[in-house]
Amino acid sequence: MAGRLRMIHVGLGVSATFFTLLAASQIGFINNEVARIFAFLGAFSVALMTAFSIVTKANVTLSAFRHLNGAVMAYNNNQKSKEEVIRAWEEGEEKIGGVSYQSIR
Repeated sequence: MAGRLRMIHVGLGVSATFFTLLAASQIGFINNEVARIFAFLGAFSVALMTAFSIVTKANVTLSAFRHLNGAVMAYNNNQKSKEEVIRAWEEGEEKIGGVSYQSIR
């Protein structure tokens, strides 16, 4: 999941850069409506990147995976019980949480 979130973030970043540069370079050369569409797409990409904190969510997901993976490895070496692994899974789920929306003003 963390890898997919990072790829989404990179895709949105490339999209934001591409459409913003396209809008800026084409003003005066193409129809203003097309330039507005390019500018909107660039701004929309930036909004999605920042409003849902995709990078933060990817980092937290990776941290939760590492926490659970460590517990599983300890269990496989008879250093933790099943209950401790279940607790580690629950802690990882709490770390990840739901999707949060941040309004930018």
